[in-house]
Amino acid sequence: LEWRLLCLLWDQDAVMQQEAIEHLYGHDAEDKDAALKSVAKRLRCRLLDKNLPIKITMKGGYISLERGTNKDRPLTP
Repeated sequence: LEWRLLCLLWDQDAVMQQEAIEHLYGHDAEDKDAALKSVAKRLRCRLLDKNLPIKITMKGGYISLERGTNKDRPLTP
């Protein structure tokens, strides 16, 4: 699920959280807000473990990636 979320967000400024939930869990997904937060948290941890300058933010009903800069590593999916 973490990889699917990363791929969804990679080339977009932001995605509505409901769209992300449907992408991860299907169209009939309801009450998955906590599950999306959990997936986002796990992805954040994985990115931190790899020392990648990428943050995941969730606010205003949207989820997005914030890419920092790291001179040593280019950011490619």
